[in-house]
Amino acid sequence: MKFYLIAIISGLASLISLVVAQYFKAEYMFFSPISVMVLMIFFSESLYIKGIERILGSIVSFIIMFFIFKLFSHSPVIVLISCALILFYTLYLFYKDIFSYGIFFIAFITSIMGCVYFIHNEEAAIAIGYYWNMNVIIGVISSLAVYELFRLIHPQPEKHLTKRKDQLQIPKYDLNTFKKFELYFFLKAIFMVLSISLVLYINYLLSWKDLSLQALIAIFVVMLQRLHRVSIQKALHRMRGVFLGAITAFAVFETYRIFNITPLNVVNYIVVSVILGIYIFYGTKYRKKEYIFMQASILLCLILLPEHYSHDFNTYFARERGFGSLEGAFIGLILNLLFKIIINVLRVNPPDDIKQGLPK
Repeated sequence: MKFYLIAIISGLASLISLVVAQYFKAEYMFFSPISVMVLMIFFSESLYIKGIERILGSIVSFIIMFFIFKLFSHSPVIVLISCALILFYTLYLFYKDIFSYGIFFIAFITSIMGCVYFIHNEEAAIAIGYYWNMNVIIGVISSLAVYELFRLIHPQPEKHLTKRKDQLQIPKYDLNTFKKFELYFFLKAIFMVLSISLVLYINYLLSWKDLSLQALIAIFVVMLQRLHRVSIQKALHRMRGVFLGAITAFAVFETYRIFNITPLNVVNYIVVSVILGIYIFYGTKYRKKEYIFMQASILLCLILLPEHYSHDFNTYFARERGFGSLEGAFIGLILNLLFKIIINVLRVNPPDDIKQGLPK
């Protein structure tokens, strides 16, 4: 499938997801086009597999955290310990090569909800989990629907997209995996939990709680990489993407101010969808820089799409994501380097079959 067709599919799916999200009054509507963008810009495997696992991982995470909040609502420390244990378990699976997109999202969403709980309260954490799921479902269904429509018009998909929904396979977990203890994976998971805890504690002391969520996301990206040089690359690409997204968003913002266009105006939805399509075009064409365009797309959505259906743009997200990404990437890189030093001192060798980067 040509790059321009991927861009058109992405733009239309983003627009449809925004219209549907507004129809159902789904708060945090920027999650919908972000879900579309994440599916489309990493156009490297079946959209069905990525889409369904994204939905299942988000739903399972919400259910787990809902019960944790209800069981330990009077003990925030136990809630945070529970989140750390879930993160540790899912990361251990990940580093043992028992990987699936759903497992990744269980680690990711439980950590986000736990972070929001720590920063704000239980109600805010439940709300962001609920609306995350709603917008993810809207975004995934919109992407698959538009993709199927274009397949009717252009029935020649890429070879790696021929795996259909009826060929989905549930990942098989070998119990023997846990019989062989490997110190490398254990230490890596511990350092991941340590990074998140350190960010939350530092931001708590410095009253930077508004940066914690963005810093947490940056840590995930940096620490999940299996090679140190890939971690550095991801950190630098993240900052470049944030910078590109901020410039684009504020250029659009100033144009809107001249023509008195509000965030809830349909023109804004169209403009955002077109820009997302352009970003995805370049992200799929220049694969080594796709992460830059993905980050630019996310910041664009965060700034230009309204939160809680207000008539104000989310300009504060530029500061939160920019400085939060810098903080998370920096701490993640430092601890990654410390981890590398420790395993060298302890002479703990990673498995020979370890792969480069994060599976997509």
